[in-house]
Amino acid sequence: KTFHLPVSGSLTFNDSSAKINASKQHLGLSYEVQSVVQKDIDNGELVCVLEDYLPTIPGFHIYFSSRSQMMLKLRAFIDSAKSRLL
Repeated sequence: KTFHLPVSGSLTFNDSSAKINASKQHLGLSYEVQSVVQKDIDNGELVCVLEDYLPTIPGFHIYFSSRSQMMLKLRAFIDSAKSRLL
């Protein structure tokens, strides 16, 4: 089927959780990493559209210089990313 829908206005976010919540409230589409929203897709809160066009990525990688002591900010980021994505 082909749909033609008039769209006016736009939403801009700098926080992915706010963007995901807006999508859950049917305010628009959101381009997200599937692993981040998979639970929402599984429980029916979100649906995946244009699945044939979704890119696949082998995983996430982070590169940083090896120092004797890692900066606390970097360690906090790595720990946060691991807990959200794994």
